[in-house]
Amino acid sequence: MYAAAAGIQYELKSGEHLRVVAQYFGFGSLEPILQHPDNQALLSQRGGVDGLRGGDIVTIPEGTAGKKDLAPGRGHVLTVTRARPCPPRARFAGTRGDTAAHVQAHG
Repeated sequence: MYAAAAGIQYELKSGEHLRVVAQYFGFGSLEPILQHPDNQALLSQRGGVDGLRGGDIVTIPEGTAGKKDLAPGRGHVLTVTRARPCPPRARFAGTRGDTAAHVQAHG
């Protein structure tokens, strides 16, 4: 990954689909990445998202700044300032195969 003014330059790995990359960076869909102006030429050249290959570099846009009400009339507001990678999910098991939460709660 390389930092850029308009977003993050991300090099796709072999076999990696852009949908997984979008989720990793916290996007609920591919649209913000597909619509980014820096990605238009590559997507056109490859015939769309399914034509992307390992080694292709796509721009991951900064998160869309703005506000969204979480619950009508409650005043809860979420402000998005930039996309951040989501940590990978892992399931840890104890020595007996118990999950970490079970091990912690039941020793």
